[in-house]
Amino acid sequence: MECPVEDLGKITREFLSLTEDVMVTAGTFSNCFKIKETFEQDTHIINYFFLSIPSIWYYNKRIHWMGGC
Repeated sequence: MECPVEDLGKITREFLSLTEDVMVTAGTFSNCFKIKETFEQDTHIINYFFLSIPSIWYYNKRIHWMGGC
């Protein structure tokens, strides 16, 4: 199943934390930046990004409340 591409309007990103600890299968990463991303045209989609600068590690957690792709 292929999802249609849609314009979600203005993207807003905000720093929520500069010292977030994140546990994933690869291990635990300390002092990560936590960034929240929202979209003007669909407030049901919220992305959280976690960046660990010392180890160049990146994790994306997407929350979508209304189903879809």
